Amino acid sequence: MRAEIHRIVNLLKSVHYGNCWTGDNYETILAEINPNDVNLKIDGFNNTIHQIVRHLITTDILIIERIKGNNIELSTEENWPSQSRLKSVDWADSLKLKNDTFKNLINHIEEFEDNQLNNNPFPEFSPWYIQFHGIGEHLHYHMAQIKLISIYQKTSGNN
Repeated sequence: MRAEIHRIVNLLKSVHYGNCWTGDNYETILAEINPNDVNLKIDGFNNTIHQIVRHLITTDILIIERIKGNNIELSTEENWPSQSRLKSVDWADSLKLKNDTFKNLINHIEEFEDNQLNNNPFPEFSPWYIQFHGIGEHLHYHMAQIKLISIYQKTSGNN
């Protein structure tokens, strides 16, 4: 049975590119971003838009690896690439990579059966059900950050 898996997948897809309950979805928010602004550091924010997107990519990859049975640990630089390193990374490549990793993540989640959702992949982590819902919550959190940074850039003349 996969009724709950289908609900989770549909929820994640709506946040990423569908009718998101909070309004704009992830792809809509990113489409409004000026590529010249993605590496700008804004006072009051720890990270740039590009750093946030790369962090979201890493999170998707981390969950995919857990699904595969690999309990990997990330360095701070892997989880939050430095602003200086990302200046040489093409924004369009990051957007494509985020979409590709998200599709890969969805494909892996769709392989689950509902009766697997309460399983813990590793003792130190939450069950799959919580992790999969956490993906959407995590994305919402960072979507709000991206939106706030973007609004600040547009209204402060920092673009």
